[in-house]
Amino acid sequence: MNEWTWGDSAGLVARAYCWLVGVTVPAGMVLAFVVQLAVSAAQDPHHRFWGPDLELLVLFAFWAAVIVAVVAVGGAVVALPCTHVLGLLLRRVRCRALHVVATAVLAGVLGAVTAGAIGAIEGVWAAQVLGSSMGASTGVAGAIARWRQLRARAREEAAPRPSPSTVTS
Repeated sequence: MNEWTWGDSAGLVARAYCWLVGVTVPAGMVLAFVVQLAVSAAQDPHHRFWGPDLELLVLFAFWAAVIVAVVAVGGAVVALPCTHVLGLLLRRVRCRALHVVATAVLAGVLGAVTAGAIGAIEGVWAAQVLGSSMGASTGVAGAIARWRQLRARAREEAAPRPSPSTVTS
């Protein structure tokens, strides 16, 4: 953990982007569907869930995921120098949990601020919803990416290296 390069930063940001687009945003969408269905059931127990409401939710989720994937590229570009500075600051810190938490906080704040700013165009409610949901999604994605990066590095360092005197044929 003593060295931190731009390649490390770019790798971490790329992994976090993949986790965001491939896992945390879709999981958030599924959670939103479940909450929507529960609220609908509580309001009207005879409501039909497999009609136009569900079709609209699925269509919304698809387009929201596409939009997030595109907008998150810009977020990744903004996050790259911030991630590099954080990596440099944490070079001498040995506690892996602190690395993961710091990365999660950085990713969450950057995601919440940018999504909140985009949501502010629509109004205060949209800014709060987008900011909090994207903050959570980006924070979790950043934490997962950093934890896996640290785990891979630890495995790499623990792997036995062949000695130079060993001849292989």
